[in-house]
Amino acid sequence: MESYFRSACIPNCSGGDREWTLSLYLAMTCPGIHLTKLLADHIGLKWTAVVGAVLINIGLFGSAWTVQISQGWTTFHLGVVLGLAQGLTVTVCFQFISAWAPDKAVILMATTTASSTALSVLQNQVITAIVNPDNIKPDIVEGFKTYFSQRTVLDKVPTALVAYAAMALCLQVIGVLLMATPPHLPHHPQHPYSIWPKTGKRELVKRLLMMETERSSRWLQTGKRKLTKRLPVMETEISSTCWKAQRPRS
Repeated sequence: MESYFRSACIPNCSGGDREWTLSLYLAMTCPGIHLTKLLADHIGLKWTAVVGAVLINIGLFGSAWTVQISQGWTTFHLGVVLGLAQGLTVTVCFQFISAWAPDKAVILMATTTASSTALSVLQNQVITAIVNPDNIKPDIVEGFKTYFSQRTVLDKVPTALVAYAAMALCLQVIGVLLMATPPHLPHHPQHPYSIWPKTGKRELVKRLLMMETERSSRWLQTGKRKLTKRLPVMETEISSTCWKAQRPRS
């Protein structure tokens, strides 16, 4: 990316540094995390994940166009937009994991966090096969940095961004299709709190009472079954205790 910007902005290359993109990406992750709660309360967790996926596609496909005309807008798409989307999607994934698998939440969250790094290895191989299949080496050295000047490599940068965006889109479609909101979360369509805006307080109270009645009924059934199994044991213990108490001491 730096080589592409450098070839386009010579001789004025003061802003041709990828550190701006990385810094903005990391800085915008935090606002994305805080934005998750606001969106989830209004549209639910699954649609919040869809919003994050849309932002990722805007950032990637948009940068494939802006990289040819503006370094500033490319930095905005890859830094601000992608950072915001990263905060949204990771937080939603963590909430789904903690809701569906609370006993294995730690290992699954670690897997979710590390998956992007592991997947980047495969993505880098695909992008390298598109941009630099002949493994051409950089031919310009400035200090500790090296740059490409070969047009056969630089002209394929927009195509590589489109390929990267297409791979991300395929994974997003699969993820959204497999995603399901747990019934006990307020964001589930059948959860009583989710019907509040539609039906009001009376329907909410009615739904809560029904849930409490069903819960009490299940508890009574379970308790009765356990009590039925326990009664013979209790009778044996009582009889044994009474027999020992009545037995004459020697």
